[in-house]
Amino acid sequence: MKQVPILRIFIFYAIGILLANYSHFVLSTKISLVIIAALIPVLAFILLLNLNRFFHSVILIFILIMLGVLSYISNDERNNPQHFTHYIKTGEFHKHTFIAAVKSIITHNDKSTRIVAEINRIAGNNDTIMSKGKMLINISNPDKQKGLSVGDIIKFKSYIRPISDAQNPKTFNPRKYYFFQNIHFSTYIEAFDYTIISSKGSLQSFFRSLNLSIQKIIREKLKNKENADIAISIMLGDKQNLNKDLLNTFSTTGIRHILTVSGMHVGIVALLLNFLFNLIIKSKNNYLNLIKVGTIIFFIWFYTFLTGAGTATMRAAFMISLLIIGINIRKKVNTYNLLFGSALIILIINPYQLFQLSFILSYAAMLSILAFYNPIYSKISLKKYRLLDYFWQLISLSIAAQILVFPLSIYYFHNAPSLFILTALISTPMAFITILLGFGIVLTELISTTISALLANILNQIITYCLSYIYKVNSISFNIAKHIFFDKIDIIIIFITIAFIYILLKYKIYKYGIYTAIMLSILFLNQYLRTKESSQIAIYSSYNKEIIDIFYGDKCYSIKNRAVTGLELKYTAKNFRIYKNKEIEKIYGDYKNNFLNKKSNIVEVGGKTIVLLENKSDLLPSNRKKIDILILKNKIDFNVEKLLKKYEINTVVLMKGIQYKLRNKWYSQLNKAGIKYWDINTMGAFVNEIKSI
Repeated sequence: MKQVPILRIFIFYAIGILLANYSHFVLSTKISLVIIAALIPVLAFILLLNLNRFFHSVILIFILIMLGVLSYISNDERNNPQHFTHYIKTGEFHKHTFIAAVKSIITHNDKSTRIVAEINRIAGNNDTIMSKGKMLINISNPDKQKGLSVGDIIKFKSYIRPISDAQNPKTFNPRKYYFFQNIHFSTYIEAFDYTIISSKGSLQSFFRSLNLSIQKIIREKLKNKENADIAISIMLGDKQNLNKDLLNTFSTTGIRHILTVSGMHVGIVALLLNFLFNLIIKSKNNYLNLIKVGTIIFFIWFYTFLTGAGTATMRAAFMISLLIIGINIRKKVNTYNLLFGSALIILIINPYQLFQLSFILSYAAMLSILAFYNPIYSKISLKKYRLLDYFWQLISLSIAAQILVFPLSIYYFHNAPSLFILTALISTPMAFITILLGFGIVLTELISTTISALLANILNQIITYCLSYIYKVNSISFNIAKHIFFDKIDIIIIFITIAFIYILLKYKIYKYGIYTAIMLSILFLNQYLRTKESSQIAIYSSYNKEIIDIFYGDKCYSIKNRAVTGLELKYTAKNFRIYKNKEIEKIYGDYKNNFLNKKSNIVEVGGKTIVLLENKSDLLPSNRKKIDILILKNKIDFNVEKLLKKYEINTVVLMKGIQYKLRNKWYSQLNKAGIKYWDINTMGAFVNEIKSI
C-alpha cells in the first residue's frame, strides 16, 4: 500500500460511490456541488494542521468517501433542472413531441432498431422548450429509405415510460443496466412516427463512414465471407454479420473477447505504432521523441473512435496514453499506480463506470496479469528454447488474466470457459496478425492492388487455419465451470481467498493457509445453505405462455406450455434454476408422486391447491373448498362473486396477455372481495414459499 499510494485514494473514493449506490442517497446537483465546494477548503485546512497522524488519516478517509458519494449523486442527469422529465408527464396517456439527436445505434436489423437519443427540445403547440437528457428509443419495422445514422436530428411524437426492472428472478435487469448510462426512460415508435429534420455531419458519422469503407475493402479482398466477417470483427468490432454458431464456438473456447475491440486490441495497435515509429525515428532528440509520442497517442485515439469509442477502448486508450507519457518522462513507472490512477480519473469523470461490466472485467484482467504473470511465468524456465518459451509466455499470460476474471465470469454469466489455455496459444497471435495484415490490406490498396491481394490471401489462410484449430478445441466439449451460480457473498469470499493465497505464496506467511481453508469452508457452507431452502413456487413472466417451476427437495418440477421455446426458457427461468441448483423434472400431462399431484389444469403440492384457468371449460377442484393460487390467463372472464361462494381463494396471479379492460375488471372485483393478487405484467414473476401461501 505504501508503494501504491493511489490505491488507497481509489479504494476510499470507490467505497463512497458504492455507499451512494446501495444507500440510495437523494440530493440535488446544486446541494451536492455546494457540499463539495465546502469540503475542498476543509481538506486544505486539515493538511496544514499538525494533527495526530491517525486523526489526520481518518478525516482524509472520510472526505474521500464523501467525495465519492457526492460525485455519484451529482452525476445523475435527472438532477439537472433542464432534464426533459421536469417538463412532461410520463405514461401511456401523455404523448409529447420531442426533437433529439441520435447519439448511438445499439442494434439494427430488418425488424427493429434500437437507438440512444439526446433530447434537445420538447415541442409544444406554440413554442418549444430547450431540454436535455438521454432516451432509449425502440423503432419497429424501420424504414430503410430513411437511413437513420449517428448525428441525425429527428422529430417524433410518443409517450415515454421508465425503463422496467427485471421481470424474472436472477435475469438481466434493463433498468439497472441503463441507469449507469444515465438513461432512465424509453419509448416505442413505428418508422412512420419519426422524421429526420437534418443529417448533420458529426465526428461520429465521419468515423462510422470510414469504418464502413474499410469493411468494404476487406470484404472485396477476402473472398471467404466467414473469414472476412471475422477479420472485420477483430479489426473494427462489428459482429453483426457473424452467425450465432460461430459466436458460441468462440465463447465456449474462451476467446470471444478477440471479436470485440477492447484493451487488447488498442494495446496491439500501440505496439505496432511504437515499432513503426522506432524504425522511422531513431534519434534520441527530445523534440523528435515528443513528436513520436504525440503521433502515437493521436493514432491510438483515432483507432479508438474508428471502432466506435466503446467504454473499454476509451479506458484502454487513456491508460496506454498515460503509460507512453510516463515511460518517456520517467524511466521507471509503477504500473500499479498507473492502473489505479487511470481508474481513479475515469471514476472522477464518471462514477457510474464502477458498475459497468466492461470496466470491472478489464481492470480485473489487468490487475490479475500484473499480480500473477511473473510468479506463474518464473515457475518454469524455458528461455533456452525460444519457441517453447514463447508458448509458455502466452499460457502464463492467459492463466494470470483468468485468476480474477474466472470467478467474475461465473458471477455474471454462470459459465466460464475451461479451454482458454488451449486457445490462448492462438487467440492473441490471431488478433495481432489480423490487425496487422487487415490494415496492411487497406493501406496497400491505395498503393498497389497486387500487394493488397497478396496480403489478403495470407490473412485468409491464417484465419482458416486458426478456425480449424478452434473448432477442434471446441469439439472436446469440456467445461468445468458450466451452470454455476455465485452470489455477492460468494464472490467476496472468493476474492478474499485469492488475496490470502497470494500472500501465502509470495511472502510465505503460513497462517494465511489456515485463513484460506476457513474462507473456502464458508464458501461451501453458503452454497449448501442456499440449495437447502424450503419449497418454493415460481410463476415466470412470459407472454401468454405459462412457465411454472416448483422447487422441492433436490428437484425442480417444471410445468410449462408446450409452445414455450428453448430461447424463451433461457430468458425467463434458466438463471433462477441455476441459482436453485436442482435436478429438473419436466411434467407433461397428468403426474403424481408423494409431494405433487397434477391433473389437467389443477396442481396439488405440499397441501396447497394451484389452479390455472384459461377458459370456462377448465376444471375446478371437486374435493377441496380452497384454492391457494388461482392463475388467470388469456381472456378468462369469471364472476368472482360466484367463484367465492364455492371456494376460498388466497392469491390470484394474473399472467401477461390479459387485455387492459379485463385486467382492470379483475382488479376491481378482487379489491372488492379483499383477495390478494399479483399482476405479472406490472410486478414481474411471482415467487413465493409454498408454505406461506
